[in-house]
Amino acid sequence: MIDYVMILARKYARAYLNLYASRWTKDHVIALIQFSHMFDERRIVTAYLKISCIPHATKITILLKSLAPYHLDTLLEPLIKLLAQHHRLEIFGEFLHTLCIFLEDLFQLEEITIRTAAPLSDDHRRAIIAWVEQVTHKQLNTHFIIDPRLIAGIRLEGKDFFWEHSIRQQLRRIASIC
Repeated sequence: MIDYVMILARKYARAYLNLYASRWTKDHVIALIQFSHMFDERRIVTAYLKISCIPHATKITILLKSLAPYHLDTLLEPLIKLLAQHHRLEIFGEFLHTLCIFLEDLFQLEEITIRTAAPLSDDHRRAIIAWVEQVTHKQLNTHFIIDPRLIAGIRLEGKDFFWEHSIRQQLRRIASIC
């Protein structure tokens, strides 16, 4: 089945970037990724944008106020107003995801979650980041998480990258053989 919302969001994102890509920096992209995660966690906002009896001006104000702490309000204001004018604010979440993907490609960024069984020193963190940047040829936006389920070891996960070396992985391999 064709996802028309995704197609529409891609078209808006591409058109937006044709006009405004030069205004974006790597820091803006990282802030957009963080905002996108927050937006996903608060699904009520998506539902709010779909309620037709709420005026577009109110929806615009809410979106701009939620973008302000991330310093993205002035960057995304033209698009938000355009979506409101076209009665398409309900696709804002899909637009965010698509914009993140396009900007990550544009800036050669990779969002990576690094899970370890124990805390890492700053030197170890820098070494891991340098290694992954060398392998992926991208700059990283990293999130470090302590995950005792690994027992010992490390797991690196990104959209285009996965690598794991842990006791948990070895136990899974043994279990799949038996």
